[in-house]
Order: sequence, then structure tokens, then C-alpha cells
Amino acid sequence: MRLREKLIMSLRKADIYFNLLRDDPSFVAGISGGFDSLVMLDLLHHYKEKYKLNFEIFAVFIDNGIKHLKYPEKLENYVIKRGFTFHILHDCETKKNILLREKPFNPCFICSRNRKRILIDFASSHKAKRILIAHNLDDIIETLFLNMFYSREISTMLPSQPLFKGKYFISRPLSLVDRSFILKYASLNDISEKYEDTCPYESVNKRKLTQEFLKNLYQLDPQIHKNLKHTLFNCNSDFLWGRYKNIKEALFRPRLNERS
Repeated sequence: MRLREKLIMSLRKADIYFNLLRDDPSFVAGISGGFDSLVMLDLLHHYKEKYKLNFEIFAVFIDNGIKHLKYPEKLENYVIKRGFTFHILHDCETKKNILLREKPFNPCFICSRNRKRILIDFASSHKAKRILIAHNLDDIIETLFLNMFYSREISTMLPSQPLFKGKYFISRPLSLVDRSFILKYASLNDISEKYEDTCPYESVNKRKLTQEFLKNLYQLDPQIHKNLKHTLFNCNSDFLWGRYKNIKEALFRPRLNERS
């Protein structure tokens, strides 16, 4: 299939240039049961076969009591059919912290933080150092805007993100793949059913708001989407204000403190 070959080539490029999969015997894949993670597992299966790679993947779903898995047996069969092992881990902290409105109150941040911690613990117990997450290129662009809008910084997700001084890595095999291609691939390969339930906080999700903002821009001018891909690589620090960071507080004070 032409689209599969195109996406496998994108995965191959990400693997070679960002060193995502080489030289590691095992990986932990954080899966949600949504289209992104389902497509990632399918492509990894075909990628492994095409290039005769010898690695194992532990596909892990984290049940935090908020976003449930609707069809665990179906997801397990999907994973096993592709030659990987399936695991469900339980997170008792996320729901409790959200219900207590832990500050700063950001359900998505609390969920993501605890999910990452559990995946790292699982990776450690299975002697794996890389955790595969199905973030795509659009997720990475959206994160750039999310961080500017809500975190007051210019940053985004890396294709391979070191943690604890390189002891572990968050690796993103789909980091060069547009979301539209993932959805098209899912449709063409009968990956038509999401196994995850709807998140009750989806309506107040800041990422959703950012997606809508960018979607409107793309409709006004489709070239913007292509330009933003290139923006990720063109970071001109000479024209950013990072050099003034140490005087930021003084610059934004209501009054100017002058020496007499």
C-alpha cells in the first residue's frame, strides 16, 4: 500500500535521524486506544518486519479511573496480532488529585505527569529505557502554541526527549507524520473503532482550543500548516528575547525604579 510505505519511510527517517529505535532490545509503548496509538503499533509491526529488526514492545494502557478502556479484549487482540504484549496498569493518584483540585489545577497536566511516571516505573522494571508515545507532527506544532499561550515559553516536544540525564527517553515515532495521514491510514486499514472512552474534561481541554485556533488558520490559508512545519527547524535565537530573561521582572513592573 502506497500510504503505508510513505508512513514507514517517515518512521524510518525519524528512527535514523533521531535515533528512536536502533540498538534497543525492548520498548514500552504508551497506548490510549485512540487512532494515533493504534496506527503507531501497526506501523511499528510492519517496520519491524520490513527491516528485519529484533525488538519487543510492551504495549501499556494506563487506567486512571477517568478515561476508561471500552473494549480491553479487542485492544489486547489488536496488540497481540501484531506480535507485541499487552498490559493494563492502574493509576489511583490521578483521579484523586483531580477531584481534590490539586493546584495548579490542570487535569491534562496531572494526568500526563502521572502517566509518564507510571510508564517510567514500568520501563525500569522491564529493563527498557525508551517509552514510545504516538504524538504526531500536528501534536508537536500545537504544543508549541500551547506553551506560548499558557506556559509563557517558546518550546515544544522533541522527537526523542531525554529524561533523568539520558537514563530514559520519550520517543515519538510519528513525529514526522501529519494527523491527516494517520486518520486516512486508519480508515484504509479498517482501524475504525477507538477503544478508549471519552475524557470528561475534553470540553475544557486547552489543547482542543488550540487545535481549533490552528484549524481556523489552516482554513484561511493552507500554506500556514506547511510553514509551521519548517518553523520547528528555524529557531533564530538572535531575534528572541531570551537574552533579557534576567531583567524580565524589572521590565514588566508598573513603575521604573531609578537611582536618585
